[in-house]
Amino acid sequence: MDFLKDIFINKLGLEIHHLEKFISLTKIKTLKKKEFLIQEGTVCEFIGFVVSGKLRSYVQNDSVEFNNDFYLQNSLVTAYTSYLTRNPTNCNIEALADTGIICITYK
Repeated sequence: MDFLKDIFINKLGLEIHHLEKFISLTKIKTLKKKEFLIQEGTVCEFIGFVVSGKLRSYVQNDSVEFNNDFYLQNSLVTAYTSYLTRNPTNCNIEALADTGIICITYK
């Protein structure tokens, strides 16, 4: 979590208690390669920060998959439209490698 400390304190100029509060609201999620973070038809309940690994977002039309985004280490990951509108997503987010994500939920 040193990278979070660097962001909160050195880049944002916040105090350590802000970081501690933020961490108390988060959950670590680990995915194995080929495991889904979210699947089509579900409502996205989180915003995640990719600590390690990589993921892809894709939609499926008939039997053809169309990649629409890739998430690498140090990037944010979510199904944005679903997260904001509280409607089911039409995309899948799948781990391309073993992946670690820090998640903060909508609620």
